[in-house]
Amino acid sequence: MNLTVTLSNQRYNFNTVKEVLAKANEVKSGDQLAGIAASSTAERVAAKIVLSQLTLKDVYENPAVPYDQDEVTRLIIDDLDSTVFQQIQNWTLEQLREWLLAPTTDSAMIHAISGGLTAEMIAGVCKLMTNLDLISVAKKIHNEKTANTTIGRPGTFSSRCNRTTLPMTYAASWPQPWKASAWASGTP
Repeated sequence: MNLTVTLSNQRYNFNTVKEVLAKANEVKSGDQLAGIAASSTAERVAAKIVLSQLTLKDVYENPAVPYDQDEVTRLIIDDLDSTVFQQIQNWTLEQLREWLLAPTTDSAMIHAISGGLTAEMIAGVCKLMTNLDLISVAKKIHNEKTANTTIGRPGTFSSRCNRTTLPMTYAASWPQPWKASAWASGTP
């Protein structure tokens, strides 16, 4: 696993996959405050180049939080579909990005490999994508869910609003339908 790259006669060395993931991120004030952001645009580009050449196996073997220290990491790794992962483990993040963006890749294909990906792999490939790339891939993924209503159907705009999840002070300030109609008609 190579965590070094040279750009414009400047050599960039990264110590861990976690550092590469952090420095490949677009500028965010929180990353800067935490001291994990790239110090320059050139360092960010260098981190993205290194990130693009990491294999899915490299990322799997170097989780952001060690397996023995985090229950969520253990859950993700233990739940990984090993059959799928074995088929794609040698892909680089760059190859995963190109596969996701390929016109021949569809929702069923993306869902088929999703069980073989960890959160770090998904985060890594997203860091290599532009906003347009992310939109293009998101348009391919269909997650239709039905309860009382159906959301996620292609060609429709839908959302789920649950009043019980809002803070009560905010929910209590919502205008009631009868109050809104009275206000609109000019009656108190």
